[in-house]
Amino acid sequence: WELEERDIQNGIDPLTGARRREVLVHELDHALKMIRGGIQEQRGGKESLKEASLIFIDLDKFKQVNDTRGHAEGDRVLKRVSDLLKGALREKDLLARYGGDEFTVLLPNTDESGAAIAAEKLRAVLDNDPTLKGFGVTASFGVCSSQVSPAEDSENFIKHADEAAYLAKHAGGNRVEIYT
Repeated sequence: WELEERDIQNGIDPLTGARRREVLVHELDHALKMIRGGIQEQRGGKESLKEASLIFIDLDKFKQVNDTRGHAEGDRVLKRVSDLLKGALREKDLLARYGGDEFTVLLPNTDESGAAIAAEKLRAVLDNDPTLKGFGVTASFGVCSSQVSPAEDSENFIKHADEAAYLAKHAGGNRVEIYT
């Protein structure tokens, strides 16, 4: 329990090891403020921030796993998804569990085209995993870029990426859609 409490306090989801939603919102707020203000801040030796993109990931057919195989297996799927996503991201990208079976990835200094390529790479990683195939789980991806929505606050920015994921899910799932 102590480890889980410490993880929560450090902004880490104890089940998946991804960052928590609150961390994403804080970092996205900061990034959008920097982009809007044209601030070229160096943080911890990292490159300055000129643009950012967000990928919203919504698992397809996840509810069926919980309903037919139980929540322990559902938890196993969530952990596997998180591990696969973390393994496919750059060190500077921020993976967060947004809630339930939803994840987000904040991509600093990545334009819409780069984010779409990253999302497709992540989609393929999940789609080709034998464990997830065994559960019948894929994912729908929505991409939003600060190039399209530079004046947005984090709530609307996330909402737009979520709307794109919703379109992907309702077009059959296991695909990437871009918010325009």
